[in-house]
Amino acid sequence: MIQARRDGRELALRALYQADVGKQPLDEVLEGVCEQVLQSLAQPIGQASMEGSASLKRTALARTENLSVNSKRQIKTIATLSATVLRHLSTEVRGAIKTALVAQNEAPRVELQSRLNSLHAEFEHEISKLQARQSYHPDILKVLADIAHEKAILIQADCAKLLPLALETSTFMTMLIQGTLSHRRELDLKIAPLSEGWQLDRQAAVDRNIMRIAAFEILFVDDIPLAASINEAVELAKKYSTAESGKFVNGILGSIGRAHTPKNSSKSGEANG
Repeated sequence: MIQARRDGRELALRALYQADVGKQPLDEVLEGVCEQVLQSLAQPIGQASMEGSASLKRTALARTENLSVNSKRQIKTIATLSATVLRHLSTEVRGAIKTALVAQNEAPRVELQSRLNSLHAEFEHEISKLQARQSYHPDILKVLADIAHEKAILIQADCAKLLPLALETSTFMTMLIQGTLSHRRELDLKIAPLSEGWQLDRQAAVDRNIMRIAAFEILFVDDIPLAASINEAVELAKKYSTAESGKFVNGILGSIGRAHTPKNSSKSGEANG
């Protein structure tokens, strides 16, 4: 959860910066940052597909070296078709995950696992059809099918390992973006009086959006301790702005937190968010 929230804050900052400075529409901003979340999955999925295609080609060449022209042609065709089916699986899996990440409601996310299972079932069906083709060399067709199956299983394993974090990151990130934008006027009214000598529109865009995100957490998100919201905001300021910005952000958010949070509130808990 901590890593998902940390990644979510960083992506939310990028999105809000684009909306603030670049005046991009919300749907474009969300799609862009969800694409970044998707990259954590797209790279290993794409790698498995490319490795599978290369392995199918190498195997077909090696196994047909001493075969007739017709046999070579058939086996190379099966290898090419198997690689196409594997690439299709990779593309469709990434597309299904992106749809779930960008979704503004829960339905696509609830349906995601069913969709992924369906895509793998379709893959298995297509590869089985290729393996079942009439041939003088069914042993070679089986080897090709096994290679394709192995890479499909790897794609499945990558999804099982990485998808939960991606979905959690996307959910938290989207909540921060939408919440910060919908409460922006109220947040600015809290921040502005504390920014002595620095009007919001004259502050660095990175700094003011970091403070907006953290102020939204402090004022509207009950399950994140105050210390976590402030500490993460300070770290973002140090990373994307300056050390002085970190001190500035810390001072303003500390004042907002003290004004908003009763001493015995859960908001004053340890930094674990």
